[in-house]
Amino acid sequence: MKSTVSLWLCCILVCGLATSAFAKTKVQDSDYQDGVLVSFRTAATGSSCSSTGSLKGSVDSGGDVAATTDSNASCQDIGSRLYTIKVADNTFVIKHAPENWNRKSVLSEQLPGFKFKVRTQKDKLYIKVGDRESPFFIVGAQ
Repeated sequence: MKSTVSLWLCCILVCGLATSAFAKTKVQDSDYQDGVLVSFRTAATGSSCSSTGSLKGSVDSGGDVAATTDSNASCQDIGSRLYTIKVADNTFVIKHAPENWNRKSVLSEQLPGFKFKVRTQKDKLYIKVGDRESPFFIVGAQ
């Protein structure tokens, strides 16, 4: 009899903990809001330059120096994808903010009109598509 009571108390405790854990998960999910991708564009956010060069020279018997130089330089713009999204009545311009390792953004292959879930945490927006989530910086608001 005593073991049956203990077993029932254990079952009630486990069910209570499971219900509590599920409730916490649901509260976390309710922090998400619906969002939609309005547009995207690639903007120049900097440049990357490189150069090479050489110097050839000689000194004659009178101590005069003759020299020639050869150099080459090139620069390329560094582009960054900017997304315009709408959340409720607010419109934001955002930029992917990769964390830990450079993962592909959940919005990288989506077209305007795509719907997703979004939440805020500290200074970033987190956009969720399926079971993947990517962090973004807010670049501007309209």
